[in-house]
Amino acid sequence: MEGSTVRILKRLQSAHFYWKIGFLGIAAAGIIHLFFLALFLYLDIPALAAVNVLSVFIYWYSLYGLGTEAIETGDDSTIGWLIYLELIGHNLLAAWTLGREAGFQYYIYIPAFLPFFIINYPKNLYILRTMVVLSLALFIDYSSLFSFPKVPIDPSSLKLLHHINLFIFLLTLSGLNYLYAVHERSHHSNLKDNSFKDPMTGLFNRRYLQNLLDSSRPEKSRLFPHSLILVDIDRFKIVNDTFGHNCGDRIIAHVSKLLQRYTSEEVTVTRWGGDEFLLLFRFIHTTRLKEIAESLRHLIEKNQIKCGEEPLKITITLGIATIENGESFEEALQRADAALYRGKKAGRNRTVFSE
Repeated sequence: MEGSTVRILKRLQSAHFYWKIGFLGIAAAGIIHLFFLALFLYLDIPALAAVNVLSVFIYWYSLYGLGTEAIETGDDSTIGWLIYLELIGHNLLAAWTLGREAGFQYYIYIPAFLPFFIINYPKNLYILRTMVVLSLALFIDYSSLFSFPKVPIDPSSLKLLHHINLFIFLLTLSGLNYLYAVHERSHHSNLKDNSFKDPMTGLFNRRYLQNLLDSSRPEKSRLFPHSLILVDIDRFKIVNDTFGHNCGDRIIAHVSKLLQRYTSEEVTVTRWGGDEFLLLFRFIHTTRLKEIAESLRHLIEKNQIKCGEEPLKITITLGIATIENGESFEEALQRADAALYRGKKAGRNRTVFSE
């Protein structure tokens, strides 16, 4: 049992969110039915106690008999139908035995809110299942078959059952709503993060940097005090044409990994486009900026990469600009780009400050 639980939990770590919710719901339902088994034995209602034994077995079998295979194959239909029928059958019988005042009909609504394992179901089948459970719930509410208990039970116990069922039902809905909200928030956060990341290197992209700049200054056209280093891989086009695009991609990824070492709360590293990278610094002295630029240039130069048999020596040229008071980021970027261009004309593999 313990080994099976560990195996299922490992499978669920990489499973879709709704699989996780489904298996959590199955485990919770099994525990709830164990509680009602004890309660019905206490109230001396052996028929419903026996039904809860069967229900516990169904949930146990769904987890340990069908669970691992369902995750591996992606086929949730057997578990879905088994639990769907258990919910309807068990609660119809409990509502008929104890009357609707006991509140067991609440649980029939659960598949209408979030049916277990519905992600692979056709839309029409989902609608049909939902209509069935809603019709049954309304039937229990209005049919005389469910007007009174069929077994001896005192009114206080009946009232207690109603409160327990209402509490569990509302707790279930609240839990589902919370989990869904957490998932959606995480999902939207991941989408936002992905839109700000370069897929090849994992570095932030130009969109992220622009968003960061816009949110860090009261006037979108002004930024102070920041500094930036524009980095360009030397002779990248020649290498790309000579050794192929796969080699070029590897070089970009290699340089990106080295640049990431400089990422901190004060330094934002972005892939600016193609073989260009941009480092944005906050509140840094000019002397320290030059030290970092030279350290970065030497780091790239001494870390070679193989494309084919021979290792390639990679170098970079850097253009540096400090954003002056009253100057826009775009203006400082133009100065850094001009400094970079001068460095290329002067022989590459060097650091040049803007004028």
